[in-house]
Amino acid sequence: MPKENIPFIGHYKALVVDDARAILAIMEQLIGLSGGRAYTAATEEQALALSDKHEFDIVILDHILEETTGLELLVKLRAKRPLLKAILISASFCPSEEEIRSYKFSAFLKKPFDLTEMIMAVKKTLGR
Repeated sequence: MPKENIPFIGHYKALVVDDARAILAIMEQLIGLSGGRAYTAATEEQALALSDKHEFDIVILDHILEETTGLELLVKLRAKRPLLKAILISASFCPSEEEIRSYKFSAFLKKPFDLTEMIMAVKKTLGR
């Protein structure tokens, strides 16, 4: 992933939740190249533990996780931080416009997603 193709967003902290290790590795690198710091979690338990230790600017989460859904996890994360910005990703689930509005997702990206599209969604979500 050539750095010159990744727009610089500036300092931000992102929580990335996905049970696919390859997605976590790619997102960690992508966020780092854009100036951010990624914290990755493969499970709900890991995500909630990280959210207890860090104040995230954005969460990027897969809809289908082993023990929960991204929607259910977002509710738990927002119980601690109501204004947490979020992007939903999924290979099989496609939320309705109503679900996107009711859960206040800034964006939904279908896997496999384009890395430029992802980082531009992060940039827009963060308002930069």
